[in-house]
Amino acid sequence: MDKSLVAKRAFIEPASVQNLDNVITLREIKHRQIQARRHAAFMLRQRLIGVILLIVGLIVGVVMRDITVLIFLAPFFLSAIFSKKYIMNFNQKERK
Repeated sequence: MDKSLVAKRAFIEPASVQNLDNVITLREIKHRQIQARRHAAFMLRQRLIGVILLIVGLIVGVVMRDITVLIFLAPFFLSAIFSKKYIMNFNQKERK
């Protein structure tokens, strides 16, 4: 069920014990939206850093005519670009 519908239904239907389990407050919805935006921004930043590492490796490889640096950086930029989890910590502060 759509979260916004659950929040709207909470105001329309009479409050009962059965409905309180499914109610999501507007504060929780806004908090989840902020978390989703923050996650998307951090993942974009991580992927950009991975692409920058790839470009640096390619430039050094072309200039030095040796792909050792590119091979060394490969695990770092590949995991930064293709991982769905956080690899880098961007010093995000937890709000309580």
